Amino acid sequence: MKNPKGQVASEYIILLAIALIVMSMTTVFVYIWPSYTYSVKKQRADDYWANSRPFAVKSNAIYPDQLVMEIENTEPVSLTVTQLWVDGTPLEFHTHSIPFSWDEINVCSGSDCTMLIHPGETKIVSTYDFTSAPQNPCLAGATFTTGLDYETDLTITYFATDRGELENQTGKLKLIGKCTAR
Repeated sequence: MKNPKGQVASEYIILLAIALIVMSMTTVFVYIWPSYTYSVKKQRADDYWANSRPFAVKSNAIYPDQLVMEIENTEPVSLTVTQLWVDGTPLEFHTHSIPFSWDEINVCSGSDCTMLIHPGETKIVSTYDFTSAPQNPCLAGATFTTGLDYETDLTITYFATDRGELENQTGKLKLIGKCTAR
């Protein structure tokens, strides 16, 4: 005759082990999946912007009060940037030297802004006072939070030869990154 108590105990231990394995896998999935999907989404956006035309955005980062981008003219003609729009709001911006330095070379603001970029040339720009309009996605209230993920729309207004013929480059994908301290 079989021992029913021993069999029940063995079945209970096996079911408990299966339940623990499923719970462990679920926990791992819940913690790993968001970072995995963020990585895939960021890689897609980075690839899109790095190969976009007429301007490629080679890198971007948000610091406590600035969005910094490396922009390259991918067209065979010189283009003049007149405005950067972030989430539908025009921003004033500075140009910086390459290699990057926080020292500003030029400040673009208002309707007189012009930043000439020759074919294949790269410029580093940073927005001026990126704190309130549009809302900096790295600010929680008035506090900058390092490590938050951000997604923001970018539109670049430019012209080739005639300032009266302005064009816009609006991305199909958002700029994606992590909030960074200097």
